[in-house]
Amino acid sequence: MTAQVENYPRDCWWVAAKAEEVTDKPLARWLLDEPVVMFRKSDGTIAALEDRCPHRWAPLSLGEVIDDTLVCGYHGFRFDCSGACVKIPTQDKIPESAKVRAYPIVEQDRFVWIWMGDASLADPAEIPRLAYMSDPEWNSYGDYMELGANYFYLQENVLDLTHFAFAHAKTLLAEGWDNADDEISIEPDSVGFIRTIHDVPIPAYLWATGIDREIRTSYSTFGRIELPGVHKAGSDVTDPATGKQFNWRISHLTTPQSATKTHYWWIVGQNFGYEGAPEHLAVREVIIRAFNEDKTILEAIQQMVEHDPRGMNALEISVVADRSALQARRILKARLDADTHA
Repeated sequence: MTAQVENYPRDCWWVAAKAEEVTDKPLARWLLDEPVVMFRKSDGTIAALEDRCPHRWAPLSLGEVIDDTLVCGYHGFRFDCSGACVKIPTQDKIPESAKVRAYPIVEQDRFVWIWMGDASLADPAEIPRLAYMSDPEWNSYGDYMELGANYFYLQENVLDLTHFAFAHAKTLLAEGWDNADDEISIEPDSVGFIRTIHDVPIPAYLWATGIDREIRTSYSTFGRIELPGVHKAGSDVTDPATGKQFNWRISHLTTPQSATKTHYWWIVGQNFGYEGAPEHLAVREVIIRAFNEDKTILEAIQQMVEHDPRGMNALEISVVADRSALQARRILKARLDADTHA
C-alpha cells in the first residue's frame, strides 16, 4: 500500500496563525510535521521557535516568556529569539549545541506567516496580500476548521466549481455550476479560472447584497491558487434593479499539520453590508454548512486512501472540469522538485 505522501514544500510561506492568537503566552502549533512555538515580544513583533527543548525534549510551549526569552518549564533552560540557549540554571557553561531552530515570521493582513525551509530564501514580498483585510471600505469575517485530510485535497476542491451543484446543492443553491465552461488562466507558478454564469438567481453566499433572490441575473466568479496553501476567489454581481455592483471575495488558507491533517482558515471580504447584520450572519451560517459538507467528503477521501490496500495507487481518472486542478498539481510538483529539503 502507498500511503499519503508528504506533498508540501518548505521553501514557501504558510499561514501559522491568526495575528490575534499570538500573545505574550507561548502558542504551540504543529506545522508541516514540525512542532513550533510562537510568542509576541515586548515590542509587539513575533518570534517562532522549534517547540522542543534540546535538553530532554519537553515542549517549550509549556514554559513561559520572560524578557523576550522562552524559558523551558521542565528544567528552566532559557532561549532567545534566535533560538540560542542563553541560560542553564544549574551551570555557567552553555554547550554550543544547546539551541533550537528559529523560523522567519511575518505578520501581515491580520495573519502570521511562517517560512519552514531555508531561511536565506525567505522573501516577505512573496506573501500574497489579502487587501480587503485592511481596507476600510470592506468588511470581513471568517473561521478556522481542522480538516482530517491532506491540505491539497481542499485546494483542488476550491478549484473545482462543478462540485457546488452536487455537494452543496441544498446549501449554496448555485445554479449553472454543473458544467466545465471555465476560462483557465495559467501563470508559471499559479493557475486560476474565470466563469460568467448567466440567467440564474444569485447563489446563497450573495444574499447579503440584497438583490432580489427571485430575479434571474448574471454574475462572474473566479479563483486562483497563488501558493500551495493559498487560494483566492470571488464573485462580482450587478443588481439588475439598481445597477449597483457588489464584490465578494474569499481566501482559503491551508497549512498542513501533517500529510493527513490540515489547519484551514477561510476569510470572506465584501464591499457591502456590515458585520453583525442579520443577513450577514445568515450567509455566514450557510457558508459554514457548505464547508462542513466539504469536510465530510474530503475526510472520507482521506480515509479511503489510508485504508484501501491500493492507497494512492488506486485508479484515478480526470475529466475536462479538472483542468485547473491538474495544472495546480504540476505547479506543486515543480515546487517540490525545487525545494531545498526535498
